[in-house]
Amino acid sequence: MKIGSYEIKPAARLHGAVLGYATLNDVDLSQADLRRADLNHADLSGANLRDADLSGANLSGAHLQNADLRGAILRQANLHGANLTGATLTRADFTAATLSGAKLEGVNLEQTTLTSADLSAANLQGAKIMRGALSDANLQAANLSGANLYHADLQNARLQAATLHRADLSKANLSGANLIGANLQDANLERTALHNTTLDDQTRLADRWRQVWAILNQGGSLQDFSEADLSGADLSGADLSGADLSRANLSLSDLSGADLRNANLSGTYLRGTIFSRAILTDADLSGANLSLATLEETDLRRANLAGAGLVGAGLSKANLAGASLLRANLTRADLRNANLSRANLSGANLTECHLRGANPEGVVLDGAVLPNGKKYGLFNKLTRYL
Repeated sequence: MKIGSYEIKPAARLHGAVLGYATLNDVDLSQADLRRADLNHADLSGANLRDADLSGANLSGAHLQNADLRGAILRQANLHGANLTGATLTRADFTAATLSGAKLEGVNLEQTTLTSADLSAANLQGAKIMRGALSDANLQAANLSGANLYHADLQNARLQAATLHRADLSKANLSGANLIGANLQDANLERTALHNTTLDDQTRLADRWRQVWAILNQGGSLQDFSEADLSGADLSGADLSGADLSRANLSLSDLSGADLRNANLSGTYLRGTIFSRAILTDADLSGANLSLATLEETDLRRANLAGAGLVGAGLSKANLAGASLLRANLTRADLRNANLSRANLSGANLTECHLRGANPEGVVLDGAVLPNGKKYGLFNKLTRYL
């Protein structure tokens, strides 16, 4: 197929070609060189542009419905007002591209690179942007309602006045993002990073997530969060030293690297919570449910874990020196290479517990049930499991 002097075919060399308003629907231009080509308002609906290089191309107002752009390079391309509904954009590179006002409803942008792209006022309703790279992107006034942004990188993104109603932002990174005036009503923000994020009174956000934002950005030291629902929150690195979190729900939350020194976590629901490398020295965790919690390399010196449920918890390399684990349930817990020096494990249940490499110096085991299901005694020593 030829349009003027241009041959339209796979791997065609069309660098700088002038094809504005051309009819190119359903053509095969896979792996074509279309750098800086003028394709404004061209009809490329259904076209195969897989792995094509469209860097710097002008595609403003182009019709790209149902086009295949998998792996295509569109760095600094102009797609202002382009229609990309139904297009497949997996692994495409839109770095610094202009997509303002573009139609992208329901498109698959999974693993697509949109770093520094201009998506202001774009319609991304219901789009699939899982693991998308959107750092430094301009999404002001964009419609992202119902979009799937699971694990997307939105660091320093501009989302002022954006609509994220019912969007899935779980595990997304919104650190440094601007959410002034944004609508996040009913959005899923489980394990979403809100560090250094900017909000205002016009930002529509559930009280639960606004509280998480406040802890991360204003601090939670010595504050009262008793009985609060902070489940599924990303509180990594948070300052909660001396805070009252008693009977709160922090299940499946991420508290890795958090400062929880002297915090009150008694009776708190912490099932599946991540505490890796957190500081919990002198914290009160008595009666807490820590089943399946991750506590690797956590500092638990002198912590009170009396009566705590630690079934299946990961405590490898944890420092439990001087901690009280009186009557704690450590069934199937992983205590490999943990420091148990001077810890009180009286009456604790260590059935099927992994203890290889643990330091037992001065540990108290009166009435404890050891990994074989039998009580500690003259013929059932802890050292045989180390």
